[in-house]
Amino acid sequence: MNCIQFNQVANDYKFSGNTSAGLNKEQRVAVSSILKMKEGSIPYLLFGPAGTGKTGTLVATIEEIVRSSNKFVLVCANSNNACDEIAKRLIGVLKVGEIFRMYAQSYSASKLDNNIKQCCNYYPEKSGGKFIYPSLSYLYQFRVLICTLLTAGHLMRARCDRDFDSTHFSYVIIDECAGRFSPARQFSKNEKSFGGK
Repeated sequence: MNCIQFNQVANDYKFSGNTSAGLNKEQRVAVSSILKMKEGSIPYLLFGPAGTGKTGTLVATIEEIVRSSNKFVLVCANSNNACDEIAKRLIGVLKVGEIFRMYAQSYSASKLDNNIKQCCNYYPEKSGGKFIYPSLSYLYQFRVLICTLLTAGHLMRARCDRDFDSTHFSYVIIDECAGRFSPARQFSKNEKSFGGK
């Protein structure tokens, strides 16, 4: 991309979210480029060394998708820590009813961050203190669904459910994609099942 295109992309998009104010020019270009992608485009890769604002850029992108469209976003990462970090940042800018953090049933409730309890699949009164998988129809009401790549595999297995909609998620965002390990690769190979960009 030459300098003229770079400046034009950065200035063309009108940001509406709160998190976009703290972005630098390169990050704003990344957000606007992702939002302008056409369905079926090759994935947009956001990379850089630690501490350069990649997660902040993803959070700003997700917020912009929610604020400027009626599209749904599946956000995955290799680790629960990465998913929790994104969830905590989004809780600060989105409404509780717009975001859902789904944990594996094997996740320890003692590790659950108090800020995330209000928007996750932990229902101690119903499940005896364990995490439960909600129905797809319940999950589909949230604009942003956050889970690890392995937990997202449960969504793939839900394809036989009558509520399964392969076009529900318009965006599939994978954080820490370069660090994912072998079992998680199967999910990325099947991303087309979600109809994601």
